[in-house]
This record gives sequence, structure tokens and C-alpha cells, in this order.
Amino acid sequence: MTRKRGAFDNARAKSLLEYALATTEIANASPSIEGFCSYTYGMRAVITGQVGMDKKPYLKAVQKLAGERGETLEIFHVGDLMYAEAADVKPGRILDLPLSRLASLRRSAFKDIISQVSPADQHPNIIVNTHATFRWRHGLFAACDFDLLKRLQ
Repeated sequence: MTRKRGAFDNARAKSLLEYALATTEIANASPSIEGFCSYTYGMRAVITGQVGMDKKPYLKAVQKLAGERGETLEIFHVGDLMYAEAADVKPGRILDLPLSRLASLRRSAFKDIISQVSPADQHPNIIVNTHATFRWRHGLFAACDFDLLKRLQ
């Protein structure tokens, strides 16, 4: 199914966010949508937030509402994909890995997402749940690769 440019517009995305905020408990969240979506066929969004915000129930509510409105929405949790690839890492310990291994796992997770959502016209609406940065023993470091984010479009 090919959609017209902007068919899943900011107003619809904002209503999904408002619904999710009303049905989940996320501290200090707001339904800001400006600059949120990059869309050609649908909505491609990257959600970031502080560790411990528990975004998964919020995103599940957005996915449920999209389904009720006849939209297919795929959600990808980068951390879960990284843990799946690093079977030797205990839950909650992934940030203890060397930065080189973290980068490799993150890039692998993003490449898996990109391959799963291509071609874009067959996967019009996706949300990628990740972090922008982390502060850990290594100091402050990036948690996403912009060259791979560009490829999500």
C-alpha cells in the first residue's frame, strides 16, 4: 500500500501521543510532536528518554490505538535487540561492556531494524525506542548513530 506524503500527519501522531499519555503513567511527559515525525509513506519516529521512564507501556498504548484506527504500527526496542544479540550479558549490565562492543551491538540492532522495515512502503509506520546518550563509567557517550538513523527514512 502506497500512501501519499504526510498521510500519517502530525495531528494524528499527536492524538496518538495524547491518548498514550492519558492511559499510561509517565512522569513529566508531554505530547510534543513538533519535529517528531519524518515521513514519506507514513510515520517514522525515534523515541528517546531517560533511563527508567518505562516507555514500553506508553508505546504499547500508541500501537494499540493505531491498530484500533486501522493503522499498522511496528515498534522496535533497541535495548532489547542489543540484549538478544549479546546473550552472554546479564540483564542490567550492558553498559558495563567496553564502548567498542556497545557500539557494535547498537549498530547491529539498528541494521536489523533497517532490514526489517525495508521497503518503506510495506512498513509505513514505525517507532524506534532508544536513548540519545548515556552517562556511565565511560563518561557521557552517544547511544545512537546518525548515519543509521538517516537510513530509516
